[in-house]
This record gives sequence, C-alpha cells and structure tokens, in this order.
Amino acid sequence: MKNILIENNFRFKEQVVFPKICIADFFLPEYKLAIFCDGEYWHNYPIGKRRDKEQVEKLNKIGIKAIRLWGKQIKEKDPIKYLEQFLK
Repeated sequence: MKNILIENNFRFKEQVVFPKICIADFFLPEYKLAIFCDGEYWHNYPIGKRRDKEQVEKLNKIGIKAIRLWGKQIKEKDPIKYLEQFLK
C-alpha cells in the first residue's frame, strides 16, 4: 500500500497513533483519512471484526474517515479506485 500511495503522489504518514483508539497503518492528513491494511486471518475473527468496527466508529466521531482494506484487495484489485470515494 505504501508503494501505491507513493506512486499516486499522496502525502501520508505511517503508523499514526490515535490515542486510546488505534494505530492507523497510513494517514492522509489532507483528507483526514486513516487507512488500515488488514490481513484476512486475524481480522476475520469475530473479536477482530468487532474491534475494527469500533475503531472506525471512534475515528469517525473525531472527524477522521477510516477505511479498511484486506490484503487481497490491495494485491489483486485497484485500491486507489476504492480510496477515491473517500477523498471528497
């Protein structure tokens, strides 16, 4: 995902801590967008799904949009097309 962001000229920060909420894999400050790159194994368990949903809800409450991308989405699809809908 990092290479995809670089190739598309996005300014971003890595491993951004949102205190008492989570650590985002990437954060695009210009868009107030947190990006999570989730592995299919751990994030597919019920506890992982619940935690991920809570993190997104908490970020939304503080004005941060959040998207979660599965590893498969990043590797096999064009994540930029998905990402673009959050850049408005």
